[in-house]
Amino acid sequence: MTAESEFLHDDRNRRALDRVVFLSDGVFAIALTLLVLDLRLPPLAAHSASALARALAADAPRFVAFVISFEVIGIFWLAHLRLFSVITWVLVAVVAPIGERIARRCSSR
Repeated sequence: MTAESEFLHDDRNRRALDRVVFLSDGVFAIALTLLVLDLRLPPLAAHSASALARALAADAPRFVAFVISFEVIGIFWLAHLRLFSVITWVLVAVVAPIGERIARRCSSR
């Protein structure tokens, strides 16, 4: 087994990285939940479809702001996930082989 695959299959390394990813996923989920909690149906003067349409049209700027905020948080979340895939690649392709070489040199002395 190579150093790269050993690094990925080491449960401690995988769990530590997974914990950080899960924690950040939770933070993003809370942020999105807080956005949704602020959405409310506007009060209606009459219970008809036209009254609902007028009330929703009056609150359109709030809904547009919600959609934009949701998209921005989603974009940051996707960028964060991509960043962690790059971090994993760097750990596997760069750090693990260097660590293996250092360990071999130290053990041969």
